Amino acid sequence: MNSDISVDSAILSDNPFSDEYVLDIDTVLEDAPSVTTKPREIIVPARYTGPIPILEPLPHLTVWSPQSSISSSSTTSSPTEHSFAGPIHWNNADLNLLLTSQLVFSPPLVDLPTTPSPIHLRLYKRYPALDPSPEIFSKHAPIGTGRPQSLLLIAEAEECQTAEYARVCLAKNILSNDGFVTYMLDKYNVLTTLHGCSTATLLSLQRGMIEMLGVSELEWIGRFEQLGGNVDGACALEARVEVFLLGVGMRETEEWVEVLETVMEMGERERKVWMEVYADAAGFLGRCVAEMWE
Repeated sequence: MNSDISVDSAILSDNPFSDEYVLDIDTVLEDAPSVTTKPREIIVPARYTGPIPILEPLPHLTVWSPQSSISSSSTTSSPTEHSFAGPIHWNNADLNLLLTSQLVFSPPLVDLPTTPSPIHLRLYKRYPALDPSPEIFSKHAPIGTGRPQSLLLIAEAEECQTAEYARVCLAKNILSNDGFVTYMLDKYNVLTTLHGCSTATLLSLQRGMIEMLGVSELEWIGRFEQLGGNVDGACALEARVEVFLLGVGMRETEEWVEVLETVMEMGERERKVWMEVYADAAGFLGRCVAEMWE
């Protein structure tokens, strides 16, 4: 075992949920740099656990295999896969499915068809403007230093001759960070699975997560090395969840304990609704990624 590996620095690999795809765009935006045209490369940490008890099987969900990769051209096995018929045209509606109301296009998408070429399409995140500090009023400060900034550049397309190509180019840049996109897709597939579990299963999973948090970093890494290459879509759900948590690390496992608490507070009908929402998001983004690689 490499003693230099940190629980918070190991890269997520061999994930049993890696066949399916989803994107948490808010997380992408919060971590995106303001000086690059692509989202920043984000390393997903790894961790270890004690065995998680039980879990009844979920026959209504497709199992996952860790053998696929983000570069595969195959479509996702999302339970709502059938709802995505026909190609993605990267129109306003398609792009907005990847985004949130905190994002701003320049020029606005509705104006793209009438924007003269070359078109330089940019995507910004809106955030509250901070009050200027006293230093910016110094007579030595450059002109314009004190102007409040409320937009952060997330991604941009190269100068394009048509509105259609500008949208496609921007979409490729948004999805270009393979490692982080894969991680977020895995995360939404886990959420899909958890919202399909019974309360008894969720309680059992939560107890297992809490036990995982009581082990040392060395044990965590050792367990991940032990299971990482041996758990696939044919394994029991508890084993797949354990490997996923080992891959994302202790800090995020703490967050998953809270996620399970929230899910358990929902009624059966509400859980089903959210399960379909996450599955649809995974299916849509999976198709986006597949088409980008065609």
